[in-house]
Amino acid sequence: MNDRKCARNWLLLVLTCAAGLGGRPAAAQIERPGGDVEQVTSIFPPAPRALRQQLARARKALEEQRYDEAVDRLGQLLASPQTGVDKAEQAAEQDYFLGDSNEPGTQVSLKSEAQRLLGAMPPKGRELYELKFGADARQWLESAMERQDVEELVEVTRRYFHTNAGYEATMLLGRYHLDQGQPLAAALRFQLLLTSPHATAAYDPELSVLLATCWLLAGMPDRAREALAGIKQRSPDAAIRVGGQRVAIFADERESLGWLANVMGAGFIASSVGATEWTMFRGAASRNGESAAGLPLLTPRWLVRTANHPTDESLIRQQRQVFVDQGIPTLPGLHPLAVSHMVLMRTPRRLIAVDLETGKRTWDFPWMEAPDEESLHQDRVRPLRHDQDPRVIELQQRVWDDAPYGQMSSDGRYVFLLWGLTANTGQTPVIVQPGGRIGPNTKDASRINKLVALDLKAEGKLRWIVGDEDGTDEPQLAGAFFLGAPLPLMGQLYVLAEQAGQIRLVVLDIDTGALQWSQQLAHVEMRDISVDSLRRAAGASPSFSN
Repeated sequence: MNDRKCARNWLLLVLTCAAGLGGRPAAAQIERPGGDVEQVTSIFPPAPRALRQQLARARKALEEQRYDEAVDRLGQLLASPQTGVDKAEQAAEQDYFLGDSNEPGTQVSLKSEAQRLLGAMPPKGRELYELKFGADARQWLESAMERQDVEELVEVTRRYFHTNAGYEATMLLGRYHLDQGQPLAAALRFQLLLTSPHATAAYDPELSVLLATCWLLAGMPDRAREALAGIKQRSPDAAIRVGGQRVAIFADERESLGWLANVMGAGFIASSVGATEWTMFRGAASRNGESAAGLPLLTPRWLVRTANHPTDESLIRQQRQVFVDQGIPTLPGLHPLAVSHMVLMRTPRRLIAVDLETGKRTWDFPWMEAPDEESLHQDRVRPLRHDQDPRVIELQQRVWDDAPYGQMSSDGRYVFLLWGLTANTGQTPVIVQPGGRIGPNTKDASRINKLVALDLKAEGKLRWIVGDEDGTDEPQLAGAFFLGAPLPLMGQLYVLAEQAGQIRLVVLDIDTGALQWSQQLAHVEMRDISVDSLRRAAGASPSFSN
């Protein structure tokens, strides 16, 4: 199998496994209930032994009905400090997979297991948890409400979910997302509350009606019916208050969506149509987007060149013919976006914005760099072999085989893309050190890149840059290599980055590029991105789905 076919298969694996490729497997001993120890091999970093022991001791305390000790240990796992001054505190802030080999394809994280154990406690255990941690949670919640700080609400939910204040914070977050026009984000908050019988008892039927509203607004009517059916099963005679009036719930489950539409107001149920914009790779966060259909256009409305030099066009046509002769699909790796009135498309060296109606180029990036396609074909000694020509190799990669370069994303206001990607040679960069020794070049440009945000309304004005050697607008991301286009979701930006031998999920403020939080996913110290050509070409981007 040639390298190009390998890269395409590798791409499917990387997108499926996110960042879990290319690293040295890490061995860990996983402690099972009863004291058994199992050896698990994984590329994911194992939870520190101290944290695993704390979880195991909490489980044992629950089995022996020592709830006081159990809530202490579980509460400490979840309420760890946001920033630590030493490695132990920093490790406690992170989450880790538990490496359960008995569940192929899925792994439970340490903190989600701690939350599950707290939620499954009997009333006596939950009362103790509220007594020990409820006051801290309430104080944090009141501070967040006083300062109108949404991020602090998130922290209350994350650290103290199974307290009364944690439930209230989650309810407020759900309402906030719904008010902001983010029904899916709101639905996830409301659904989380429904997993707790105590929270359901406190907030239903309002909770289930809000959840059904969110699912319907998100285009998921079946999930909305399911949420409404839950009310009928739990409280057949339930009623809600709307505008000061008591409104009984529907009598027949088949009428549930009509009842909801009537309660929420005329015109509430929007018709489900495909998207009229294409704002990311494969159209949606689930990578399975649909678009509004139209008649096939046999005559193009306009054409725009993707190569800015006749020689490049000739080389691309030649390479395409080679692929056709070898039976290799000639699917391009440059994926345009359709945002508002613009088409955003990559050329082998630039990003250009094209007016959707006229086909006229309106702006390009990087504008601070003069077009250099002409200089690439002048004063150059050509290799004797065509397949050794650096320009031929670069064109082949850019047009067909470089997913991180060819993919972009947009939230409707900005377009996000990677900048500063060097040619993907897969060769180890070296440097001559003092004394004539040859060693790896740790400052080689192929080890780092930049993630940029361009303002669409301001004709591509540079909003922020993160990455590069100094991190630019976010020093904590100095030396990072971003593996693929970011995912704009729920007002934040999610991206996978390789930094200091680790692959991390990084979450950024969408307006400033400031780091919100990050989570370590895998070790890759044995296969640096600059020498792993397949992983470099395939890239990796987060996805999101229900």
